[in-house]
Amino acid sequence: MIYLHIGQEKTGSTAIQSFLNYAEKRSKLIEKNIFYASFFHKPNSMPFVLYALGPAKNNLSKPFFKTNEEYLSFSAKIEDRLNRIASAASKESKIIFSSEHFHAQFRSEEKIRRLKSIINNFFPDQCFFWLDLLLPN
Repeated sequence: MIYLHIGQEKTGSTAIQSFLNYAEKRSKLIEKNIFYASFFHKPNSMPFVLYALGPAKNNLSKPFFKTNEEYLSFSAKIEDRLNRIASAASKESKIIFSSEHFHAQFRSEEKIRRLKSIINNFFPDQCFFWLDLLLPN
């Protein structure tokens, strides 16, 4: 089962990510067949968000990729990490991705379909859920 935590900015997402990424907690989560998908020692899944957005020149990716070649090199590293997570997990595993940028960047049907396609490619036959922690106004 895939869980996407798409919490809005400034709603405590960093606290959740820090908890999930803490090494001692991580080993206990793995014992319970729960994997937290972090990338490049970042406490959240922002690199995965950049990958899922694709090579288009959007505001989020501009500071990271000056050329298409840089994006392709980055993509290969993300795909390697996703393959390693997928091979370590079983169909019964729970895999958590967390980033505030899911909420901010995946607002169109096209982007959501692309994200779903990527997840299905690496984690076939898995359901996935959007978890959005909204605070009342």
